Amino acid sequence: MKKNVFRFLSYLVVISMIFPLKIKAGSDFSNENEVINFVQAAFQAQVDIGEQPRTMEEINELLSPFLTKEYQTLFLNENLHLVDDRYITYGTDFPLLYIPFFSYSDKTKVVWDHEKIYVIEFFSENDEGPVSYNNHYEGVSLEKNDNSWKVAAIYYDNIPEQIIQQSNGINKLKHTLNGSSKGRFFQKDILSIPYIWGYSYIRLNPIFFMDILY
Repeated sequence: MKKNVFRFLSYLVVISMIFPLKIKAGSDFSNENEVINFVQAAFQAQVDIGEQPRTMEEINELLSPFLTKEYQTLFLNENLHLVDDRYITYGTDFPLLYIPFFSYSDKTKVVWDHEKIYVIEFFSENDEGPVSYNNHYEGVSLEKNDNSWKVAAIYYDNIPEQIIQQSNGINKLKHTLNGSSKGRFFQKDILSIPYIWGYSYIRLNPIFFMDILY
């Protein structure tokens, strides 16, 4: 009996390695990538409203997992249009109260600050196309709402200075680690290679893992 229970638990471990759990809207975040993925999903939900007219119930189902009630109300009041008995948003070169057009790359920074999480990005000056702007930051903040993280506010070049400084500090730390030969040695040669080899081999060869256990 004990052996069967142990075998079952071992299977669960292997399955979790092969099929990692996807982040769910409103769940706690364990790393920066999960935060960024959540914000990207929230932005996509805003975009989806413009695909076709919907009822308010349908719109609420799309947005409520990602936005606080206060921010959702502001966003809809600014962008929603009535079409017959349904609602839709229209595309524009000057979108207001939308989540910024982040690149979702290494330029997109996550800053944990007490009871808030900030996602910010620096946008370089642009004088081409229909929209021009100077160098500036844009971002969003997330807050716990009914035990779930949700986008609570949008920032257009009015991000708190300490948050920008923290994001710059993160950049400098990463640059220092990447630029140090000693850091590269310990990070890549000592840690990464055994981890990548062992983890990848177990994910691709669960039977091998079982052979070790039994």
